Amino acid sequence: GHDGSATTIHASSAEDALARIELLLGRSFGQLSPREIRGYIARVIDVIVFISRLRSGQRCVLEVCELRGLTDGGDYDIAPVFRTDIDHNEGVPIPRFIAVEGYRPSPRMQRKLDLEGLAWMS
Repeated sequence: GHDGSATTIHASSAEDALARIELLLGRSFGQLSPREIRGYIARVIDVIVFISRLRSGQRCVLEVCELRGLTDGGDYDIAPVFRTDIDHNEGVPIPRFIAVEGYRPSPRMQRKLDLEGLAWMS
């Protein structure tokens, strides 16, 4: 909930991580509605980095997403920023990192980048 914070959670995708956080918050704060919990999560989380263990045992970043907020329907607005394709060369997994075509930071993310003196390059 504070700029510069990081946390980990066991999940099988970026979307699953958000659902898991919802479940944990719902258990602790039963008086909040699912919409209130989702709204809070959408306000305090900016980026989700999904890391998975490959069959080789190697850990690899598979996806980086920006959480832009909630849609009008109350679902998470998740924008993929980077993804990873795994090529296999003689049985050895080789990660290939790919910027998602057409991604642009949301106004909220752009403000945070500007405050840090960072520029998004496409």
